[in-house]
Amino acid sequence: GAKAVFIDYMQCLKGEGRGRYEQITDVSQALANLRKVLGVPIFALAQLNRKLVDRATVTDFSKFRPESTRPNDGDLRDSGQIEQDGDVVMFIHRPEVLIEDLKPSDGDMSRMVDWEALAGKHRGKAELIVHFNRAGRRGVVNLHFDGPSMKFSSAAKVR
Repeated sequence: GAKAVFIDYMQCLKGEGRGRYEQITDVSQALANLRKVLGVPIFALAQLNRKLVDRATVTDFSKFRPESTRPNDGDLRDSGQIEQDGDVVMFIHRPEVLIEDLKPSDGDMSRMVDWEALAGKHRGKAELIVHFNRAGRRGVVNLHFDGPSMKFSSAAKVR
């Protein structure tokens, strides 16, 4: 009687293959087959690789561009098979997480003021990126993220 299946952290599942790439490929294909058998949507959360963090590294905060840190299919960790088997691939992008990692620790007050301005500009902002969709539209939905409640909401409702 399940209406949907949710898998938190797909990379924790083990496949038949010897290497990680082969295992994730096996898991992805098995989930696609399971979706067909059960006839319900399967939502599988997958970890991204660390390339995003590398793309966020800047020394001049005025040059930080959040769009350069948007996740894409090349950021899916361990396998491109996930995109091949999925009907929809979506990413949640929260630039403030990456900006937090850029916080200066060298005591330079000028850099700290610049960082604070950048952080304030992106605080609470999030994007739901519909990267791939076999049956519909793709695009970006702007959201607001409330950290204490771990809740996403429509950015239009937030003032």
